[in-house]
Amino acid sequence: MIGFMALISLFIKRHYEFPKRKMYIFFLDVLKQIFSGSLIHLINIVMSIIITAEHKQIGDQCAAYLTSSILDMSLGILIMSVIF
Repeated sequence: MIGFMALISLFIKRHYEFPKRKMYIFFLDVLKQIFSGSLIHLINIVMSIIITAEHKQIGDQCAAYLTSSILDMSLGILIMSVIF
């Protein structure tokens, strides 16, 4: 659902932008967003599995996923803000 909303927002942005990017460039931008979102999702899933396996408990992998996602988003944005 979130991925779908992100794609819709890209199409809305393209509709209102001036000058419009070529469709080829827009398509590459969309692919970049899909690839990076999928990669972050996969990394967070693997991290949640590792976190729950290291503590030798049954644990809730969903809570570990949520925690790693929140840390990734908040610390990632902070680091990018400082660097750029």
